[in-house]
Amino acid sequence: MQRSRTITRLSAVVVITLLASLTTGFRSPDNAVQAKWTAYVVHTQKGEADIHFTADIPGGWKMYSQSMTGVDGPLATNIEFDPSPAFNIVGAPAEKGKSSSFYANDLGMEVKCLEGKAQYVQHISYTSTETFAVKCVINYMLCRDGEILPPDDEDFTISIEP
Repeated sequence: MQRSRTITRLSAVVVITLLASLTTGFRSPDNAVQAKWTAYVVHTQKGEADIHFTADIPGGWKMYSQSMTGVDGPLATNIEFDPSPAFNIVGAPAEKGKSSSFYANDLGMEVKCLEGKAQYVQHISYTSTETFAVKCVINYMLCRDGEILPPDDEDFTISIEP
């Protein structure tokens, strides 16, 4: 009787441990397919700068463009800046990269994607003479041959030195 109880407890511990490790493994960002993002600043003239965001997109995958339209499909890439009195956003981000578009029958819409490397350039103006931070989040989605990953966020805090 004692032996069977011990075996049952050990079996339960093993099963729970396996389930927990599998669940954690699937949720770990290290296992997920993601773009690798970097950012840098180029001062264009006094009181103005361009913030360059670059995404290295994994081979075989594509990132949805910021210029996608439609409400019932995948989300377009979007950059949201935290408001700050230190700077002003000037215009929309310019999108650069190898792009392709196609009609997705399953979505019933035209899809525009970027592959390999995508770059977004956001122009800002500022009056501050002190170093300040620009905080933003980039929301994007990746796809590959009909496989669509859930939206992902990349957070940035960029220091601007006038």
